[in-house]
Amino acid sequence: MYSKKRFVIRVLKLVFPILSLSITLLQAASLEQIRARGVLRVAISEDYPILNQLNGDLRQGLEINLAYGFADFLGVQVELLPAGLTSYSMMLSTGEADIILGGLSRTLTRARTITFSEPYISVTPAALVDARLMPKTQFGEIFEEKPVRTLLDLTRIQGLKLGVKMGSAYEPLVQDWFPGYKIIKYSKNADGLNMLRKGEIQALVHDSLYLQGLQQSTSSLRNDYALLSGGRRVEVICAGFPFADLLMKNLFDTYVAELKRTGTLDRWLQEFSGK
Repeated sequence: MYSKKRFVIRVLKLVFPILSLSITLLQAASLEQIRARGVLRVAISEDYPILNQLNGDLRQGLEINLAYGFADFLGVQVELLPAGLTSYSMMLSTGEADIILGGLSRTLTRARTITFSEPYISVTPAALVDARLMPKTQFGEIFEEKPVRTLLDLTRIQGLKLGVKMGSAYEPLVQDWFPGYKIIKYSKNADGLNMLRKGEIQALVHDSLYLQGLQQSTSSLRNDYALLSGGRRVEVICAGFPFADLLMKNLFDTYVAELKRTGTLDRWLQEFSGK
C-alpha cells in the first residue's frame, strides 16, 4: 500500500508541472492571438447608464473607457460587441469575445465558467418604486412607522408586483426575499423600464448604480419613483475572461489598479454619474 502511495505521489509531481506549463502556454497563446489579430473583442451590455449607453451613435460610459484603455495597454484596437446578459458566458467559451465589460457581478454560479477580475465597482441591490405606494410615515421629525429605504424594506409592503432581470444576480435574491409576491422577469433592461412606466410592475429591481443612472437622466423617474438602495448586501462588478485565463485577468487587474492609484477610475465614475 505504501509503495502505491509513493508511486501516485511521484506521478502527480510529474503531471502537475506539465499541466501548469500547458495552461500557461494556452494563456500566452490567447494573448498572442489578440495581438496578432490586432483587436480586443469586448462583450458589453446593450444599455447600462453610467457604465455604457448610447449618445447618438456614440457609446459612452465608464466600461467603454475601460475597454479602450485596456486595449491601448495591450497595444491593439477595440471591437465592441453589445449582447444580452445570458450570452456572455457562451461568447467567451466559443471565442467570440475576449473579455466581458458588461456590468457583470460576480457570483459562484458564474465563476464555474468565467474567470473574474478584481472588482472595479461595488453596488447594492436597489429598486425604483412607484412613489404612490410608499408609506407616508414622516410628520416633521417623527416617523410613525419605520421608513422604507432599502430593497429589503419593501417586504413590509404587501402585494407589490416586482420586475427583475432574467439571469441577473438579483433574480434569486428577489425570489428569496419576496416569497408569495408576483415577480415578473424581463430579458432586457429597456423592457423592465417600459414595464415600470406602463404600470405592469410597481418596483423595478436592479443594482444601485444602474437605477441611479436612470433617475439622473430622466426627470419623470425622479419625480414619480422612489429609489431604494443601500443595505448590508453588496454586489461587485468585475470584468470576465475565459475560464482559467489568469494571464489576461492579471493584466487587467494591473491596468485597473493603476487607474485607481491615479484617481482616473473615480474621475470617470463622477463624469458619467453627473456628480
